[in-house]
Amino acid sequence: MTNIHSTSTLNWDTVFSIPISEANRIIREHKSSPEKFELHDEDGNDFKGEFKDWQISTGGDGNSIRMHIPIQNFQTFLQEDFIKGGEYGFKSADLTIQVKLNYLPHKKSEKNTVNEKLYVLKIKTTSSIPEDPVLIGVSLKNMEGFFYPKPMNHNIFISPEEILKSIFTNQIIEWLELNLDTFDHTFNVVNLNEYISEDEPWAWCKPSYVDYAYTDVEGDVNKSLLGVLCMTGGRTGGIQQQQKLDAYVIPKGSNAGFLIAQERYLENVLLRTLLMRFKNSKIDDYEIINASGEAGQYQYSLQLKDNRTIPLEKVTGYGGEYTPFLKKLNISLVGDEMRMESYIETPIPTAGVTAWCETIHHYRIILAKNKKGEQTISYEKTKNPTIKKGTDKDGSGIIDIAKILLFIGGAILSFMTAGATSFVVGVIVAILYGGLTMLEKLIETYNFETAPSIDLMLKNTTSQIIWNASKTFKLDYAGLAGPLQLGGKFVI
Repeated sequence: MTNIHSTSTLNWDTVFSIPISEANRIIREHKSSPEKFELHDEDGNDFKGEFKDWQISTGGDGNSIRMHIPIQNFQTFLQEDFIKGGEYGFKSADLTIQVKLNYLPHKKSEKNTVNEKLYVLKIKTTSSIPEDPVLIGVSLKNMEGFFYPKPMNHNIFISPEEILKSIFTNQIIEWLELNLDTFDHTFNVVNLNEYISEDEPWAWCKPSYVDYAYTDVEGDVNKSLLGVLCMTGGRTGGIQQQQKLDAYVIPKGSNAGFLIAQERYLENVLLRTLLMRFKNSKIDDYEIINASGEAGQYQYSLQLKDNRTIPLEKVTGYGGEYTPFLKKLNISLVGDEMRMESYIETPIPTAGVTAWCETIHHYRIILAKNKKGEQTISYEKTKNPTIKKGTDKDGSGIIDIAKILLFIGGAILSFMTAGATSFVVGVIVAILYGGLTMLEKLIETYNFETAPSIDLMLKNTTSQIIWNASKTFKLDYAGLAGPLQLGGKFVI
């Protein structure tokens, strides 16, 4: 199955997201909501009531989360100048509030190294800025079983019910402001790496900075998302990293989605693999460029710098030795494809001509199973390569120029076709192993039927972020959607 939508990390290195319906299921199963509330104080408050399960509702954005709080059996004793003293309340109603979350340091696990620390995502319960309160009351709706002492004075402009609804809301909000920490729910736990060695396998995808975001999608809790936003490899967030989520982080058919940004993928996987393939090149020969996308995100590609030429393996035959030169190379992630464009020239001094070959290859990354039935990552060609070849001018000086050109063209074509496949294999190996140790040997022996399971990758990517649902994230999708995209389900 291929994904029909491209997505974006919106300049974060990795994004891990679940639908609100899944987050709400976890809240219910963990029984995180307080059951009752009650307040009696010198300010005249004298009320109590009961809560049902709190749930995230639609309507939030970015760092603002809306919570739906069902309230039952609310009772309050009121003694106001403009209303009759006595007991007021309702049997049931739905309160909506707006809150924010924050990451708090958590006790260190025995499994954590000295450079790792756990952070938990919980509701923000304190604020020192009056303009940024911990919660805002949005509405009190669907009130049933409203009761009050009779008779009551009626205002021709405002009904008693509306006046009392405002009083009820203010009272409940006051209790929540004092007791918001009783909603004792951990949305997720992130393993932050305070120091990351560049030589460490998987260093490029381990979180070093974390934030969260909510996005509303069509006002639907099954489509709206809560996500973890991470910078990795020692990087921190900045002005380019906003608290936003793309609507298509989760691939169709999955209930969670994990993205690895194009830039990280190109720089830390593809570029390193290129160096193994083109041994006469160095990192400085390549560059990662970007062009702003429609939503302001970056779209990256990896290419050989202008005026750089990479000598390739010599071709021997027909009485001569010929050196092909890689003159142009561009690797881009377009939709669900990895597109590899190359241009190679081979001088033939005895003929006074230069043979050239231009190719475009298209590949797709897919989720597969090895012969043990374990999940692994593989690839497939999406279409036949586009091939153009020729010479810069008509040859002269030797009789066999046509045969030499045919030989050179065939050799270079074979090199690039096999090279493109070898490169993609190298990418897969780098993803599965997280580093470049023994990469060349692994490329030579790679066979997806015997390829390792994806467990090592999951341990170092998705398992750095634990949603409070399950420690097991079972993949059901892998592919390119701009970023590298993994989709899956939590196994309870």
